[in-house]
Amino acid sequence: MANRSSISPSRLVLIALGAFGSSTILAQPVAIAAILLGIVALITAIVTGKRLDAGPKGSDKRTIFGLIVIFSILLIAGPTHEVYGSAPSWLLPAEGAAWLILGFSWLVTRSVTARRVVFVLVLSATGVFGIIHLANVADFGLDVFWLHESAADAIASGSSPYSDAVTVPNGAPEGDSFIVGYPYPPVTALSYSIGSWLGDARWTSLVAWLITLAIVGAKSLSGVRSELPLGVMLASAAIPGWPLVLTSAWSEPLSLALLSIATLLWSKPRLFGMGAGLFFGSKQYLLASAPLMLTSKVSQRWARAMWASIALTISFLPILIWGIPDFIEAAIEFHLEAPLRTDGSSLIGLLSALGAERTWTPPLWLVGAVALVLAVVLGRNVTSPIRWLTALAAILATAAFLSSQALSNYWFLIAGISALTAGMRSSTASPETTPNASETRLAHRSAS
Repeated sequence: MANRSSISPSRLVLIALGAFGSSTILAQPVAIAAILLGIVALITAIVTGKRLDAGPKGSDKRTIFGLIVIFSILLIAGPTHEVYGSAPSWLLPAEGAAWLILGFSWLVTRSVTARRVVFVLVLSATGVFGIIHLANVADFGLDVFWLHESAADAIASGSSPYSDAVTVPNGAPEGDSFIVGYPYPPVTALSYSIGSWLGDARWTSLVAWLITLAIVGAKSLSGVRSELPLGVMLASAAIPGWPLVLTSAWSEPLSLALLSIATLLWSKPRLFGMGAGLFFGSKQYLLASAPLMLTSKVSQRWARAMWASIALTISFLPILIWGIPDFIEAAIEFHLEAPLRTDGSSLIGLLSALGAERTWTPPLWLVGAVALVLAVVLGRNVTSPIRWLTALAAILATAAFLSSQALSNYWFLIAGISALTAGMRSSTASPETTPNASETRLAHRSAS
């Protein structure tokens, strides 16, 4: 009989969600400690046996509620950030109080109807609070916001967003230098342009986050499913760094929505692959985890990888019109030449916090090599969607920790993937897509 660890793999994923979610608002030294805990939890979860496939059990309900309480307290009493602009002082505490009340409501729900009510209230509260935040930071934001807005104007006028038609102060609203050209992939440029054309580029982030939350919690809406996905949804909505991510116009919510939709289509390898390809193409650093498409042991991995490659390639076709040289300069060279962020929650930030006079920066090839090794090693244990998501989060978290730009948006993304993992099959494990009956019989023989 297999040894039973004191902490189940599913609970380790919940611990990772708590660690990464908290790090989005905590001060640097504590945030780094939380991130290291989260990375260890994810890697341990993926290698500790098949129990991860069953998802969280009933005993994890207390853990989920604990996350809601911790996140709510951080919102009520935690530090604020200047990017919240002129938002009223009561807003963040009100959000924390709302999640606490909904958390208690979820804790006592017994019927499917009650779950559906809480589900709608979580989405409604997220939408209302998001609208209030956006109303209070209208025409105010970091350089990322103005890059989205300028790119939308450039596209609408028929210009290339990767040209000097997009020129924004680096560190806007104030900055001594300028960012010339939109520094993100075409999928992000087009998606955030839609939000801009509707009045504010950050509408894209809000809608994308609502989609992710709905997918995380959807499995609680049926009588045959557990109430736990709804709790994971609530904990995700309460992630304290979400208001900062929203008002800063960071594009990770879009990446999460694309990944959420892809995992929803897991049983259809072609559609899943296309969704995964768009996910990988939404932010440059996500490509570090792309080898997992080939190294995992999931069914029809080659078909999934092929369609991901096709979708990824198609997503970059607009640069043929907008100009390949401009794209390389704006979206590749800009990031390669970006200065170190010693204020980030990363290895560089850790060395800086320890007082290192000269901060060592892991070269890009080393970050890629570590991500590839993790993809190979963890991929051996990846045979299901929940394992695939866990490995994806572990690879991206490790790569982000070694990078030079790991700010709150990176850890928000990892927290979101952890939430998607925890909510995907929180009561009963849905079967992995099996190519044919012979493989099923072989799997049963191997298990016996």
